[in-house]
Amino acid sequence: MVKDRQISGISVDNIFNSLKQIESQNWPESSLYVVSTPIGNLGDVSLRALYVLSMVDFIAVEDKRVSSILLNYYGIKKPFILAHKHTEKSAANKICEYLEMGNRVAIISDAGSPVISDPGVGVISEVKSCGYSVVPIPGPSAVIAALMGAGIVCSKDTGYSFVGFIPTKHLQRVHVFSSWISTKVPIIMFESPHRILNSLQDFLEVFGPLRFVTIARELTKKFEDIQTFQLKNYHQWISNSFYVKGEFVIILHPNNDDGDVDSDLEHGDELIKSLLSEGLSISQSVKIAAKITGVSRSKLYQRSLLFVSKVTT
Repeated sequence: MVKDRQISGISVDNIFNSLKQIESQNWPESSLYVVSTPIGNLGDVSLRALYVLSMVDFIAVEDKRVSSILLNYYGIKKPFILAHKHTEKSAANKICEYLEMGNRVAIISDAGSPVISDPGVGVISEVKSCGYSVVPIPGPSAVIAALMGAGIVCSKDTGYSFVGFIPTKHLQRVHVFSSWISTKVPIIMFESPHRILNSLQDFLEVFGPLRFVTIARELTKKFEDIQTFQLKNYHQWISNSFYVKGEFVIILHPNNDDGDVDSDLEHGDELIKSLLSEGLSISQSVKIAAKITGVSRSKLYQRSLLFVSKVTT
């Protein structure tokens, strides 16, 4: 009898048997397979994803160079269809032609799942409108991974909100952030390394020093880092943990209503100063600050006159 082969206690033979079981599933022809790929570690990929990528006739990719790393690692060689945001329409037409001939086609993004802040929606919509089947092959998610590491309760009554990438401009961010002031659910978003510092400053302006955030990066990789802190401590996070590499997942924790009146007033003062520096008038600045902090306009206006007069005298 051949002894069961194992790696770190995991049965290699059972992995092989699992692949045989996957092979026996129904894999219809003329179908588009939407496949999740690793978000960092090549080991993130599922056995079903590997089987599908090796079984299909064509693979639609966002970037050939990036996808080749995964596919070459596992010895998968298939013809590519380029399907990024500038080629979605032509890619969708080509995919539908291949499906009409009975081919199976997979679509993948550089990392994670197509359509989750990645190209793919246009392709999938066109394929479905042409009457072909779309088969999801789920897998790793940066959103869920960050949420798991944040330790935030997501009950059936609250859940969470995912908003994708946040606006690139300061005033647009402030406008969007102000709509989240009283949120009772975690809000999850992506941000680039080149804008993360400006976005954190805007978070501080809008939500004040006491609100908690979780920032995750390099998820599932060797230097994975997940940090939770109050916004007043974001400079400490910068000095201890920040470096410009990879995208960030940010989780804005829900408003727990534990701020006091003094901190709201101070928050209003700082917000008005920032808005004035952007060129807004006192009345416009006070109106926005009142909406964000919940402090009355009259109180904020009286306080603003004090520090505005100091600047002008």
